[in-house]
Amino acid sequence: MMTFKFISFFLALVFLCFSSSVRAGWIIEQVIYSVATSSKESSKQKIKSKFYFSKNRVKSLQGNSEIIINYNSNQIFIVDSGRKLYWGSTIDEYIGEIARSVAQSRKKLEESLKNMPPEQRKAIEEEMKKQGLRLPGEAKQSDMKVQVRIEKTPDKQTMAGYNATMYKIYTDGAVYQEIWVSDDMSVYKDIDMNKMNDFQNRVNETLSSLYTSSGGGLESSLEYQKLLEKGYPLKTVQVVGQNKGIIEVVNAKETEIGNSEFEVMKGFRKTTLEEVMKTNVGKETR
Repeated sequence: MMTFKFISFFLALVFLCFSSSVRAGWIIEQVIYSVATSSKESSKQKIKSKFYFSKNRVKSLQGNSEIIINYNSNQIFIVDSGRKLYWGSTIDEYIGEIARSVAQSRKKLEESLKNMPPEQRKAIEEEMKKQGLRLPGEAKQSDMKVQVRIEKTPDKQTMAGYNATMYKIYTDGAVYQEIWVSDDMSVYKDIDMNKMNDFQNRVNETLSSLYTSSGGGLESSLEYQKLLEKGYPLKTVQVVGQNKGIIEVVNAKETEIGNSEFEVMKGFRKTTLEEVMKTNVGKETR
């Protein structure tokens, strides 16, 4: 769910009479990879993604997948540039589509488990637990209160040319994340934080019927949201099973971004959200 987390940062409208430094947007490139908890060597596979932020709009790119959110019009577009397909509507309709899809997936899963032999069902349920999927009868993630504590550490590093401070994030008394935040970057200076947080909270709530991970409760917590208001996260480390999942910014620059970056290219065909979401996410190996 990390991808959803990093597509919800948006800039607010700015006045045209301001200086170019105020009107400028941001382009941020990052990689996602994993490291075995028993080793310091990272995986060879790294997923690259790029984000554009400007005037209360954001675009994320990952392989052929594009997501464009315009908070001025409250619209969202999901694009498959490889197949020249897109789906677009209001944010409310997008949340509704996710909710319907989650409900269908949950129903199919429960029916499938119900008809399985006991031993096979037990094996499937064990695998579901590893993947953070909620078992039938388990409480929804949103029904469970997550105790969040944030500890600022003295650890400081320079990443992508910016200074960052490491924070440890505890949920229910255990370390859940380590996150390096830079207050040198003004990515969030024009963000409508209320809209950003509302979008993230609604996505988490919709997915809570499928997932049990405390991450959703964390991201919806006031403490965590306040931390991200201080600056931009340059690196996030989170233990996932026997591995550490890492999201790391490798390049960031403040620059002017044209309006065309936040528009669907001409000639693309509009289709259903289900069809366009079948796009493959591009991976790059190093």
